[in-house]
Amino acid sequence: MRRAPTRLIVTLIAAAASGVAVAVPLPARAAQTLPAGAVEWLSREHEPFRRYLAVVLRAVHDYRYQYTPPGMLMPVILDVFRGYLARVHAVEEHAIYPMVEPRMSAQQLRQLALIIHDAREESVAIQDCQRALDESGGRPTDAVISYLERLGYLVKRHLVFHEKHVMPMLETLPAEVQAEGLAKLAAAEPELARARTRYLAWLSYIERELTAISGRVW
Repeated sequence: MRRAPTRLIVTLIAAAASGVAVAVPLPARAAQTLPAGAVEWLSREHEPFRRYLAVVLRAVHDYRYQYTPPGMLMPVILDVFRGYLARVHAVEEHAIYPMVEPRMSAQQLRQLALIIHDAREESVAIQDCQRALDESGGRPTDAVISYLERLGYLVKRHLVFHEKHVMPMLETLPAEVQAEGLAKLAAAEPELARARTRYLAWLSYIERELTAISGRVW
């Protein structure tokens, strides 16, 4: 099995130990133009969530059937969520939802409340995973698998509810209504872009590691 670059491993361990994401300069080639609208922004951010969901579901499968996944699988799952996906959720709540909330019916408001609740429950599932790993000395126990399964369910429902309930409403908003939210997205983009570059590189690394061992039988 290929090893992770030493710098990547050290960074992951340091981040996990401190709980603090270290800011790094954003390479010029990684700079991204802010999407033209809120729907486009959500569509862009959904793509790494789908990739992350696939990694989480693979972890559930491999741990449940006692396969031997890459050693960095759990550190990447924990840190990519904390360092990037949780930030995306915070931006959604700050910039996206205020655009649609005033125009929602009572039923739609309940759906939005569930979306926000699910995002927070994802963070709880991550905390529960970390606690279970600490208690087991890093072994993927049944508790760890259960929390990962819960995390995968919440991430999937978050994506589905966005696409069913939030994005269609965003598409109906006139440009002047979106202006304030787009200004908030623009203000959040520099920090989010740095996190995107760092943590999606880690996600790409673990995807390559998982692909390299696909099809093996233990």
